[in-house]
Amino acid sequence: MREIKFRAWDTVGNQWLWITGFETAETSKSDGYTLDGIFHNGDYVGKEGIVLMQYTGLKDRHGQEIYEGDILRDDEMGLNVVRWEDGSFWLEMFYEGGQSLMEHLSDYNEVCEVIGNIYEHPHLLKGDENE
Repeated sequence: MREIKFRAWDTVGNQWLWITGFETAETSKSDGYTLDGIFHNGDYVGKEGIVLMQYTGLKDRHGQEIYEGDILRDDEMGLNVVRWEDGSFWLEMFYEGGQSLMEHLSDYNEVCEVIGNIYEHPHLLKGDENE
């Protein structure tokens, strides 16, 4: 069974938050509960401006954990972004001309390496690895 972990990016403070707990609220949704906020170092933060990213349960070729929003590089495929869609983790592969293709992350994780994420390193997707 894979380990269930999350990380949180604060879009207002532009920083990572250490998640120490979750707050839920009852809803009429089918599961009965929805995320109402998170706790960071024991203090309630809320959910406004917070982006949660789940650990995929996979590691890159160097053994680094891969999360949603990570940017992965492969010598043959270039830069790719980890996405959660349709109940699965995908690798969005970008090609010249602005086209992209979605492939299962589990088919490529061991040949790729994590080089950043879309929040701290968006410049990587523009082709500037030196910024």
